[in-house]
Amino acid sequence: MDLKLNVYEDRLCRKLKTTVVANEFELSTAICEDVIKLINPEMFETLSSLSEESQIELITNLIKNGYPFFMELIKEIFELTDDSGYYKVSDIGQVIMQIFHFAMAQLGKAVGNLKRKN
Repeated sequence: MDLKLNVYEDRLCRKLKTTVVANEFELSTAICEDVIKLINPEMFETLSSLSEESQIELITNLIKNGYPFFMELIKEIFELTDDSGYYKVSDIGQVIMQIFHFAMAQLGKAVGNLKRKN
């Protein structure tokens, strides 16, 4: 899975500095569990029935509530530092959703492996 994140030079994200790509990373089960605690999988059942404005509000609240955790995780995945640049909230939201789907898939694989061993 490739994750991409635009990095901007200015705080208003008007001038693109670079796009970083993470294509080789792994998440521990602890990180997967933390991601799933912050993002309730049940919300996806109602997400498609919400208006775009309500969806954005929901995603924004996820980012706000889990911001320190997700920013630290994003910095680790993309090997970024605090002074790497600035990021659009919408870009961070997309990366978080991709990480969530990756975490769910990884936990699914772990459960499948456990079932095969038993």
